[in-house]
Amino acid sequence: MTIEQLQEENEKLKEVLFAGAFLMAKAVHKYDFGVGMEEQATDFMKDAEELTGNKLPKFA
Repeated sequence: MTIEQLQEENEKLKEVLFAGAFLMAKAVHKYDFGVGMEEQATDFMKDAEELTGNKLPKFA
């Protein structure tokens, strides 16, 4: 693969990662997770924000 192809694939994977983090944020807001599960979900969402450079919306 060329550098350009790898960069394009990386951008697609970042989009998928952020979409997964968005769904996780909605699930954390809607359901009552246990402490450990909520901590893992929060870590995943924080890592996704750092890797993609996007911020997840806050659900009221």
